[in-house]
Amino acid sequence: MKLFFYRRSDDKPNYGDELNLWLWDQIIPGILDEDESTAFFGIGTLLNNLVKERAPNAKQIVALGTGAGYNKGMPEIDDSWKIYCLRGPISAVKLGLDPKLAITDGAALLSRLYRPSGVKRYKFSYIPHFTQSILANEDWQEICDQLGIHYIDARRPIHEIIQEIAETEILLAEAMHGAITADTLRTPWIPILTSQWLLPSKWIDWTMSLNLEFQPHPMTGLDAVEERYKLKNLRGLKGSRTIAQKALNRWTKKAQAKIQLASIMKNGMPQLSDDTLFESKVCQLEEKVEEFKRDVASGLFARKETALTV
Repeated sequence: MKLFFYRRSDDKPNYGDELNLWLWDQIIPGILDEDESTAFFGIGTLLNNLVKERAPNAKQIVALGTGAGYNKGMPEIDDSWKIYCLRGPISAVKLGLDPKLAITDGAALLSRLYRPSGVKRYKFSYIPHFTQSILANEDWQEICDQLGIHYIDARRPIHEIIQEIAETEILLAEAMHGAITADTLRTPWIPILTSQWLLPSKWIDWTMSLNLEFQPHPMTGLDAVEERYKLKNLRGLKGSRTIAQKALNRWTKKAQAKIQLASIMKNGMPQLSDDTLFESKVCQLEEKVEEFKRDVASGLFARKETALTV
């Protein structure tokens, strides 16, 4: 049974997606391998019309704590699918499935694998969507340094990100799985959106599963870093209007983002799901994991060989 999750064609890592490798190896040890005849979909917005394209050799498909979304359509769910649970009610509606399957994001199982020490080193931390880490990592680091905010690069190793979120008093999160991790570790979080294409419905899917309202704070996104456009280098560029305009636009966006982030830090209302509700959701996820393990042990997902006639 092979684990499938999203990874960019350039192999740049993203915390939420890479969490699959760290978490499932501990939650269901010894089950996942390189056998593509059964595809396992866990953390991420993975269920859409591209499932067969992502896992072309799969004869069976397993989903546990996964979300539906992106692209233009939904897959046809037939007998080759075994969906144990989904990220939230929007996923269940999109797939036309029983709303009882909408438990919460599978990343909540992190609560069974990591115990925070209780030490808080940072008043505020900010974790952007990984595309912003790719496009403008140095700029976000600079902005956060100026505001006294701890900056978390969404491409860093999993264990480092988890620990730093646990050691934060309030997380400012554009990365949805940054917020999910914070909620799991009982760190209050404030949602931020810098890009309209980041699919708010997946946030709403997850927050609805925990009886939370999704009320994000908009913030200016930053473009790719290009050294030749930086203001400090303009003196040697002999008055190029195009370059000067790009440098000015970049400076303006950074100034806006800094003002907005400072305002969010000051006025944003941190959220945290109810302790009892969250624990009940994790218990439900655990029940689904145990059901899955029993099905594996019974041979439900054993590779089906074609019979040969002699």
